[in-house]
Amino acid sequence: EMYANAGNFGAKMVSLLHFEYSPFAKSKVLQSKPGAILGQFQHYALSFANLQTQMVKDYGRAFRAGDYTGQEAGRLVRLASIYAMAELASGYFDLNWR
Repeated sequence: EMYANAGNFGAKMVSLLHFEYSPFAKSKVLQSKPGAILGQFQHYALSFANLQTQMVKDYGRAFRAGDYTGQEAGRLVRLASIYAMAELASGYFDLNWR
C-alpha cells in the first residue's frame, strides 16, 4: 500500500509541475498557425500562472477546513520566499529579474 501511495504521489507531483507543450493542451488561439508563432513562449507563463492559481485555491480550501498552517500554506510561503529572494538579489546586484 505504501508503494502504491508513493507512486500516486509521484505521479501527482509530475502532473502538477510538468507543463504540457503539445497543441492539444493549448487554447484554440495558440493552436492556429499565427497563434502558435505569436504565442510560442507564452504557454509556460500561462501554465505557471495556472499553477499559482491552483495553489491559492488549494490553500483556500484548506483554510476553510481549518488547516491554517498545512502543506498548502507551506507551498505559498516557499513560493513567496523565492520571489522575495529574487527581488532582494535583483536590488542588491542592480539587475532586473522580473
